Amino acid sequence: MRPFTIIMCLFDNFLDMNKFIICVLWLTISSFCHAQEVLDTVAYRFVYDVQLKTMESSKYLDSDEHWLDIGKNGITSYFSAWKSQRATLLDSLYRVGGDQFDMQRTLQDRGIETSYFDYYVYKNVPATGKQTVILTSADYFQYEEEMGQVWNLEDGDSLILNHPCSKATTNYHGRIWNVWFAQDIPIADGPWKLCGLPGLILAAKDSKAEFVFRCIGILDNPNDLIKKRKDRLITTTPFRVHRSYEFCITDFDSYMNAKHGVGTGRSVLLDRNGKMIPKSKTKRVFIETYKH
Repeated sequence: MRPFTIIMCLFDNFLDMNKFIICVLWLTISSFCHAQEVLDTVAYRFVYDVQLKTMESSKYLDSDEHWLDIGKNGITSYFSAWKSQRATLLDSLYRVGGDQFDMQRTLQDRGIETSYFDYYVYKNVPATGKQTVILTSADYFQYEEEMGQVWNLEDGDSLILNHPCSKATTNYHGRIWNVWFAQDIPIADGPWKLCGLPGLILAAKDSKAEFVFRCIGILDNPNDLIKKRKDRLITTTPFRVHRSYEFCITDFDSYMNAKHGVGTGRSVLLDRNGKMIPKSKTKRVFIETYKH
């Protein structure tokens, strides 16, 4: 592993001193230069405005922009557009010998926002009815699992982007989800892992309103490809992936020492006044849990 520098800075958001966004500016410089394989050509892109709770102590939800790309051959991908843009920029800077300070300055100049949504979900990969999930942190974790949820149809119609939508609910990996799907868009897909209804899911939120997805735009033939990372992937079961991922997110220093034998010193979390923030106040909220 190439030497790396960890810089974590916390910013005041909405003028609330208890609200912080953790920015990991440069985890492992070499990890962003990677090979990809083309899976499909994008036929439709559904753009979602996403609000998610990042830290348990947060009083507000963080914003993100996610894309659901529907391939012409039935493969779909779902990811944070902001995270993808940052990764592309990091790759470019790495190739020309840039460092974390170049990255921070360029991100600010281009107005590229921070995302804490670490999922890349590929449905119908490696086969119909299966999905492949990549979780990104200091490492790239990958697992495969069955697609879909068990849905209950409910009362509570809505109109989203001029599409009549019906309501459905499910209990999935520790959260109760409420979704609204458009039967006049005959695509059995939706944001994140949610899918399997007779129409595209245009809106979804969990019962705690900690994760909220709402479609805000639809693009036809955006002239893009569905690509998937194919190297440096740590592949195992969903339970083991999430256990390692949560370990890395919760205690980065211990994870790097345990998994890579690399001493990082001690990463420090600072507020905008330069004061250290206890890790107890930066406990992450995870969208799902696996019991085994």
